Amino acid sequence: MSSAVRRINEPVPAQVWLGDDGRPTQVTWRGRPERVECVLDTWYVDDAWWAERPVRRIYHEVQLDSGVRLVLSWDLVAKRWLAQR
Repeated sequence: MSSAVRRINEPVPAQVWLGDDGRPTQVTWRGRPERVECVLDTWYVDDAWWAERPVRRIYHEVQLDSGVRLVLSWDLVAKRWLAQR
């Protein structure tokens, strides 16, 4: 039996398309493109600015056409999108 610890619900890379208002309109994650039905919430985190790897992200909680809710995050430091259920 393996004693390795596995993270649950870890963010995965995603492709995100934005509308003219800067809000997500479509996302491809886990190989599936899906349309964003609505953006439920948006927030910004700027933390550990003093550290070697600061945290600067814009988060969008969205609901997809399929009914799935995701949190999409744009990492302003790494310049990449992540999706998390």
